[in-house]
Amino acid sequence: MTGQISVEQALKRGDWIIKYPLRALLFIVVFTSSILLERKLLPQSDIITGIITALFLYLLYKSIITTKWRIWACEHVNNIQELQSAALAEKFIHAENSLFSKLEIRSAKDKARLAAINEQALTPQIYTDDMQVPAKTEIYKTTKVYNFYNGLELMLAAVLQMGFDWGTIILLLIYFTPILISVGIPTYLIDQLKQRKNKTRRPILVISNEGIQTIYSRFIPWGDIKNEMITKTGSRNSSDYILKFESPDGIISSDISILKIKKRYLAHLLNVYRQRYLHNKEAESTTKVEHLYTANFMVPLLSAEAG
Repeated sequence: MTGQISVEQALKRGDWIIKYPLRALLFIVVFTSSILLERKLLPQSDIITGIITALFLYLLYKSIITTKWRIWACEHVNNIQELQSAALAEKFIHAENSLFSKLEIRSAKDKARLAAINEQALTPQIYTDDMQVPAKTEIYKTTKVYNFYNGLELMLAAVLQMGFDWGTIILLLIYFTPILISVGIPTYLIDQLKQRKNKTRRPILVISNEGIQTIYSRFIPWGDIKNEMITKTGSRNSSDYILKFESPDGIISSDISILKIKKRYLAHLLNVYRQRYLHNKEAESTTKVEHLYTANFMVPLLSAEAG
């Protein structure tokens, strides 16, 4: 039952059933606790008990839904390796035998299905090229210096600090909205100007059919690259994405949080270029075998028949 959806579609479903519900739960807990504390509607001990209960529900939900999504996604995509790599980078799942994976709640049926999925992941995948990916992709540093959602977070923090009431919210909207607009529009225009200037600058990362080159490393062909992966470190508001791979020069590590590209699409590019390399290598090996067969067998045979 594989090949029904793309990896991107599976990850988007992961957003809606894993990432967003968990974030909403944490937001509700913090927001509600702040209101109750500020208005002294409940004693502090009861609020602490509620927070502990909410964290327990958070872990319980994640332990159950992670396994369900992992099985569903792996059984519906046509590239399990790419899915697992992207899901690890997004922290939807964790490496097998890690502490967090051991916290997942799995039935006997779930374990059997996961074992079959892991076995299938070890088999060579069917080569399907993405024709929309060019032979070489140059990736530049992002020029964005302001995030609109950061402004909303500041407003929320102000509401929690000043006390929750509609008068406070209306007052903050009156004062913050012009600030957000006055900062956002110039920032957008500056962003567009910097994007034009970036065209004449050196790219931070270059990935092609031949290999990878970062701004801090030499060009390294795919034949010398092993275990390329994207990892995510830190919390949501201070997380960094790191591209790591092994090479003859050692482990190359590059911060890709600053790059003007979606991290999920970058993971897709890595898989596409790796598969192109393997496919071309296999095709070259087949061609060499055919040439050797022709030179060592067919040519002497034709010469003998002619004689």
